[in-house]
Amino acid sequence: YGSITISSYATGQIGFLMCRKSEHDLISHKKLVQNRYDRMVERGLETSYYHPKLQESCFDLPLWVEKSIYVSDDESNFLSGSNKEEL
Repeated sequence: YGSITISSYATGQIGFLMCRKSEHDLISHKKLVQNRYDRMVERGLETSYYHPKLQESCFDLPLWVEKSIYVSDDESNFLSGSNKEEL
């Protein structure tokens, strides 16, 4: 679950969910987005800002957030360089 604050929205906050069924869905979605963009370019509808990698990267987390969610304590120490025995 995520939420964002928007001053022009009645309550000032919007909540949203982002889900996927499987890794296969993600791969097919990437292809769908790329195909849609390719068709835009073929029709001369390019933009100077948007491209498919931008859409994918807008959901990337800062490294510290990703570590706190997905990395175990042992791995986190190693990745941060504080586990000197591994070095």
